[in-house]
Amino acid sequence: MTAGFPEKAANEDYNVWHPHIIKGGLLAIHDVFPNPEDGGRPPFNIYTKAKESGLFKEVKIINSLALLEKLKK
Repeated sequence: MTAGFPEKAANEDYNVWHPHIIKGGLLAIHDVFPNPEDGGRPPFNIYTKAKESGLFKEVKIINSLALLEKLKK
């Protein structure tokens, strides 16, 4: 997922695309920075939203690329 940097665009991307990911599929979000000084907040906020939804679990973070596995449809 390439989240547009305005928060609204990032949420729209997530809301439109996450229902199309099958169980066991991956949601990849780049530019995920836990520290706000390292980068923009929208990708990190989407990463957090996806994890807290109960629909996804974190698989791995590689540099700023977060991989989340879909747990249920």
